[in-house]
Amino acid sequence: MDALDECEEERDLRMLLNLMAKTDDLPQLGLKILVTSRPELSIRHGFDEIPSIFHRNLALQDVPRSVVDRDIRTYLSHELKNVQREFRLPADWPVAQDVDTLASKAGGLFIFAATACRYVGESPQARPDSRLKQICETVAPNKLMTEELDQMYTIILQNSSKGRYTPEERKDAQERFRHIVGSIVSLLSPLPMFQLFNLLKGPQIQSQAELEGTLRTLHAVIHVPNDSNAPVQPLHLSFRDFLLDPNRCFDRQFWVEERDVHRDLVADCLRLLSSSLSRNICSLPSPGTLKSEVDPATVEAALSPAVQYACRHWAEHARKGEMVVDDHGIIHEFLQTHLLDWLKCMSLMGMITEAISSLLKIVDLTNVSENIPIPSRVLLTATSQLQEAPLAHDFIEDCHRFTLAFRRPIEQAPEQVYVSALVFSPSKSIVRQNFSHERPQWVRLVMTLPEDWGRSLQTIHCGYRTTEIRFLHHGELLATVGLRGKLDIWDPRTGDCQSSSLPPGDMKTKSLSPDGSLVLSVSEGKYLTFWDVAKRENRFPCELGTSHITATAFSFDSRLVALGYEDGSVRVSNTQTGTDHWNRRIYSESVTDLVFSPDGTMIAIGAVDERIRLWHVQSGSHHLTIEHHPPPRDDVKVFGKDFVMFSPDSKSILTSMVNGIVQLWDSTTGKCHSNLEGHLRRVVEAKFSLNGELLATRNRPAEVIVWNLQTNTYLYNFHNSYSMGFSADGTMLALGSSRSVRVWDIAKQTYRACLDGHTSFVTAVCFSPDGNFLASGSSDRKVRIWKMGSMPSDDGSTDLRSEPASVDRYRRVHIGEVTFSPDGEFVASESSDTIRIWQSDTGDCCSQYKGKSPSFSSNGHIVISASENGLRLFDVGSKKSHCSPTKHRAYNPILSPDGRLAASALVDGHSIQIWDIQEDTIISIPATDSGSIELLTFSPTSDLIASISDKKAHIWDARTGESTSVHSQELYTAFGLSALAFSPNSELLAVGCTDEHCLQLWDIRAGSCRINLGPKNVGSMYAFNPTFSPEGPMVAAAFHRPDEFVRLWNTETGDLLLTIPYFSFRPRVEFLAGMNVLFIDGIGHEIDHPSESQAPAIAVRSHLLSDLQVDSSEEWVTRSSKRVLWLPPERSPLHKAYAVWRNKIAIGSRTGLMTFLTFDDEPNLPGIEELGLDE
Repeated sequence: MDALDECEEERDLRMLLNLMAKTDDLPQLGLKILVTSRPELSIRHGFDEIPSIFHRNLALQDVPRSVVDRDIRTYLSHELKNVQREFRLPADWPVAQDVDTLASKAGGLFIFAATACRYVGESPQARPDSRLKQICETVAPNKLMTEELDQMYTIILQNSSKGRYTPEERKDAQERFRHIVGSIVSLLSPLPMFQLFNLLKGPQIQSQAELEGTLRTLHAVIHVPNDSNAPVQPLHLSFRDFLLDPNRCFDRQFWVEERDVHRDLVADCLRLLSSSLSRNICSLPSPGTLKSEVDPATVEAALSPAVQYACRHWAEHARKGEMVVDDHGIIHEFLQTHLLDWLKCMSLMGMITEAISSLLKIVDLTNVSENIPIPSRVLLTATSQLQEAPLAHDFIEDCHRFTLAFRRPIEQAPEQVYVSALVFSPSKSIVRQNFSHERPQWVRLVMTLPEDWGRSLQTIHCGYRTTEIRFLHHGELLATVGLRGKLDIWDPRTGDCQSSSLPPGDMKTKSLSPDGSLVLSVSEGKYLTFWDVAKRENRFPCELGTSHITATAFSFDSRLVALGYEDGSVRVSNTQTGTDHWNRRIYSESVTDLVFSPDGTMIAIGAVDERIRLWHVQSGSHHLTIEHHPPPRDDVKVFGKDFVMFSPDSKSILTSMVNGIVQLWDSTTGKCHSNLEGHLRRVVEAKFSLNGELLATRNRPAEVIVWNLQTNTYLYNFHNSYSMGFSADGTMLALGSSRSVRVWDIAKQTYRACLDGHTSFVTAVCFSPDGNFLASGSSDRKVRIWKMGSMPSDDGSTDLRSEPASVDRYRRVHIGEVTFSPDGEFVASESSDTIRIWQSDTGDCCSQYKGKSPSFSSNGHIVISASENGLRLFDVGSKKSHCSPTKHRAYNPILSPDGRLAASALVDGHSIQIWDIQEDTIISIPATDSGSIELLTFSPTSDLIASISDKKAHIWDARTGESTSVHSQELYTAFGLSALAFSPNSELLAVGCTDEHCLQLWDIRAGSCRINLGPKNVGSMYAFNPTFSPEGPMVAAAFHRPDEFVRLWNTETGDLLLTIPYFSFRPRVEFLAGMNVLFIDGIGHEIDHPSESQAPAIAVRSHLLSDLQVDSSEEWVTRSSKRVLWLPPERSPLHKAYAVWRNKIAIGSRTGLMTFLTFDDEPNLPGIEELGLDE
């Protein structure tokens, strides 16, 4: 029985169902009835009254799509064959591809397939093959094709609204229909019934029953599953198309205005988020809890599917609704209140990229004055440049800059959106000011922050040294190339990595085609892959032969690829089909260089014989040979191989030679027309400006010369430049230096910008095609994107209007050493032989002078340092210096505990000098070993000094310089960690060794080893940082390899008292007088009874000792070994260049910045007073 729903009278329908139910009383008939129908309400009720054992339901929408498509394909083939016979069309009509296309367009609906077949074969005047082609190639269906489908949907909707209504009730029902059904067909992903109600509930929908009541009569077009967790969704997308198209949905009471639906959904999403989001969502245990440490079930429990939907899609609904974001509108107010909460939830969901994209969409929608256009491709502009823009635009753009700048910590640890992002954001950031009440009170940044975001838009952590950067697709994508075949593609607006589209496996060489569509990968010189980036598959197999590939090149239009082989042959292939264009044996030696001319007519081929051969690309015929043997030059250091490239107009060929000369050759005649002499070493890189008027060349010592090719004259010379690139309009030249990018304005002959932020050599730079952005890659394994545009030169110190060669003196130098004064009031830092003294409470620099390796005296008033001319004592209060009498280059300076003596090692002769400060006299201790002095330390009584040289320890009388004993065991001094320590009474010397006796106590008076300490049966290991207790006969030391423990011994008996693991790179082992507690990185461990196998629990944390550290990644400040604060790249230390004092930490960065942080006492940790211990 087909189409039961078309039974006109409901009374007749019920009678039919009743009769069918009674057939079970006639088992001898063996009768089974197949009924088809739309799931109208009356029919569903009728079947519900029949016991379930008598019938079984089959929902056609639950039939696998592959089965339905197969049946529709069979139907289409049959019907179209009838059309072919009727119209006497060719026997191979229709082709299988057209049938497959039509079946795909049907989307599982037989009515579409039937309508399409009638449309193709119904008209004698129209050609069936033309109509079939029209259907297959047209995106929108023809009106004639959808007429029956539209009639069917109209009938269903009209039947669903039958009943007696007052005008007011009918109006409410229509509004409810539009809101509910319009939302269901417009949702970007379907939701279950309860979640749909949570999203839509409001004045129009106040209960789930109202929602279910509206859908009860629409099961013919809306799938409402019995499973409460299954989504409610249209049975077919054609219903959505019908409902939203006023030309198809001619009954206006059902037509839904798509724009209005999306706007309503924005309001629904933001209402739900405003009532659901909070800072404490998911109750993460600590500020540094990583997203990877959060149980997904916790996220699912805290964020319902409706909330997750609203988080993800509210901005896209705003875009589809063409909303204008006004000041104090719902979007503006939502972000002002819940931006941080929303970003935290997006992080927990793993969707920070979507959050950045959402903010980009909202910036596009802000109501900006007509003279300030903000398309998404140019929206990344410094806030200070938009004074005329309304409040909403300024704030939302600042939200975008805020999210870009702190993407990494927010993505890694969601709570950092309230911590690091607010602590380190610029002082005038609108987001920082708006959410000042959310800024953590337990940490204070005691220093001046930049006022605005500056030019740096975002930092991409690529994870490798970048050797090439290239913008693709008019600046929409960014490609980065690194060593050993690393190649990634990024979205420069969001920082999202698109590398999943690149070929798998460990390919040693990867080349990206100019249009970014194809990646050529070579592994071990013989395995070749042509990877289609869009389709994510190997485009075609490639036969390599027996010879290894030694060079590759794409044509500028990406249609051809050239492969050079070890046997001297060259092969040019079509990148679309894989067929060979031509294959020639050109050299008897290996091919070293391949490059296509920009106009695509020639290819230059180089080999080790120093000849460049030009071949015609189309014909594969030889054009000419260039001989470029370098003339000898005595003043040039020769290394490396030559390279070749074409000028932008293809009329000239550039060759570099080992003698530093750059030559330009006429590509038509093969004659040299320019010799550019200026480099003293071989040129390794050259870049033409796009108009071909300028040429920049770079040699290995990082010297760049810019040439005017119209006159063949030398224009500028830049030092400390490791990469370079012209802007597309030729007005700017970017130069990558040791830690920054300098942008030279060619017309004004000044630096337009100094872009600081990288922490190592900048190895690649590239302007976007429109010149608005600059990308830079570095050895610090990061890529930065900078805003350029038409902004004027920077003010102040970054507006470098001096001679180009002086750029070196403006570059920042990393800070290599940081130390606190004993009272914590001052901090000394050292960078590039300059010592700076800082106020730790304000972050102000109060003094600076030349010197190295600073350290404070015990009273904190004096700083001792080494220099080229001996030792220097600097009085912090008076700011006066006192230098040692001798003028020898010194290092490893130390002060005696009583402040009367200073000592250092001397570079010349590896000797030691002891300076009596009061008498101003020098005692020299001559070298006894061939090695340099690695460590120096005074005894607590200041009468002895111990040193390590050539892996031996020496003890000297500090007053006379006489040797008292020599300890000849192998010593461990790697990583600059101390392996020497005197006992409090200066009778014992603890020495860390590398053998099985990894810690020895040396009796100074007897001149012999008193006791060997160290774990038994563990083989060789290293001991460092030995520390004696002031409270009794105990010594502690840290051990490295094979385990990482701090061990405590009784110095008289050799008994092991404690074994405690540590988790830092350089653990601080400390004791406090009056306390029977061992502190490791500020965490106290109570010393009880001897126990070798039992490690004690944490007993106390003293505010006199610090538990602050920077972890091994140099990205996190930790407290009690727990991550608490993420450090931006420009503030992370190099080689542990930080110092701690109680609750303060001072960090010297790779970029030359100092960061001063003060932490409040942590809650829930017992203090000394609470334990009744004497401070």
